[in-house]
Amino acid sequence: MIPILIMIVSFIFYYFTLAPSVIWGDSAKLSILSNKMYLDFMPGSHSLHNLIGYYWGLLPFNDYAYGQNMLSAVFSSITVGIIYIIVFKLTKSILSSIVSSLVITVSHTFWLFSVINESYSLLFLILCLTLLEAIIWNEKRYNIHIFMVFLLLALGICNHYLTTIFLPTFIIYFIIQNPKLLRNYLFYICVICGSLMGGSLLLYILFQKNKLPFIHVPLNTLLNEILDYQLKTFYVGPEKITSEIIMYPAYLFYQFPGIGILIGLHGFYRVFLFNKNIFILFFTIFLSIILFSLGYQYQRQFILLSISYIIFSIWIGIGFTYSINLIKLVFNIRYIHYCIVILLFVTPIFLYYSIPSILSIYNYSPINIRTIPYRDNIKFYYLPDKSQNYEALKYGSDIFNIVDKHSIIIGDFTVLMVLEYLQTFENMGRGVELKYVDSNSWTSKRIVQLIENGKNVYICDIDDYRGMYDIENLNLLYKFMNLGPIYKIEPLNSNVELN
Repeated sequence: MIPILIMIVSFIFYYFTLAPSVIWGDSAKLSILSNKMYLDFMPGSHSLHNLIGYYWGLLPFNDYAYGQNMLSAVFSSITVGIIYIIVFKLTKSILSSIVSSLVITVSHTFWLFSVINESYSLLFLILCLTLLEAIIWNEKRYNIHIFMVFLLLALGICNHYLTTIFLPTFIIYFIIQNPKLLRNYLFYICVICGSLMGGSLLLYILFQKNKLPFIHVPLNTLLNEILDYQLKTFYVGPEKITSEIIMYPAYLFYQFPGIGILIGLHGFYRVFLFNKNIFILFFTIFLSIILFSLGYQYQRQFILLSISYIIFSIWIGIGFTYSINLIKLVFNIRYIHYCIVILLFVTPIFLYYSIPSILSIYNYSPINIRTIPYRDNIKFYYLPDKSQNYEALKYGSDIFNIVDKHSIIIGDFTVLMVLEYLQTFENMGRGVELKYVDSNSWTSKRIVQLIENGKNVYICDIDDYRGMYDIENLNLLYKFMNLGPIYKIEPLNSNVELN
């Protein structure tokens, strides 16, 4: 009964902080893909999330994006309940289990992805269910739990390929505890059958839809494309490793400010002392996601690291069981354990609402993120509460009220996904053509061709974000008329040719 109450309470919390409409970039993209029931095997397709999102989107929500945001809240609320069960199985303490549920509910990144449309909320849910099955197997040693672990992992891969890095962890976990499994054919049957059943969605995409990659693309070409993607996405260098290692304690503190860090470290130590098997499972997942994030080039480490925060929240719950006795010895205060519970819950909320205001007063931003019209970067990234966030909606609406019909808008993924969403769901900007730029394929000559064909061309950014827009060359031929959230490209009286 208590886990269900925990789920309800966390859902109510997320409901009142839920984003009311479309959000930038990936969030808008996922709404579009879910509406289309877009299923594919390539990274970033998130097929399982799109499938669930499609059927969830059939419910009568006034705003499609709002409905998809709520789906994230549902996933996260269930995850919070699962975390309660995990900690209770390990501690047999109701209060410690509640503590673990509370701290993850209000932790920054988990909260943030619980109120916007993102595939990570489903990733967290599947991972926690997998952990629970592994813990139950540790108690009962039934083969069905091995089957369920690999079924869930395969489902996780159908949602997000990040799940693949946890496969070795669970295999090692089973074998270390019972080396005889290597000689047990039932183990292999459970692994294979669970994986095939859980991965049936990807198998359907590959075979039933005739999208097996090497049928249409030579295998060597496909491998080269994958390798190219990896090289663009990951880079491990001394400076990056050093900076990320230094930053991680700051990331962790922002999730669990104050005494939560100390209690979590105590929980880490206690698991190490008394349950080596569970310690290996938790620590391997914790360490693998940190090491994985070290090589990630884009500014999304805080997203990837959220999995480590889930593990740390479990350590906080375990640590609370032992820490509270020590605290009572030091501080002879009645009901101090309840005071600490309140502190663990209130402190992060107070911090998240205070930090944006403090940083704004001093006009300082610790994050190096480009400026987008209407988006308050500090508030957007530091405050998980998105209940009043209409930035993307207003941005897109104003642009479509400004641009001419049958014109062309050139922009990058983050902003153009919002415009595409409004075209798809809000009937805005009909006849306006959206063209996505990227650092690989876009050149200023393409813009020249568009203008020479008599098109009115608008550009979303003149700061040349990641070198996408080729502004240096464009400045030779064109001027950019500032229209607020967008720029209109107009020719100069010049005969200069592009490089």
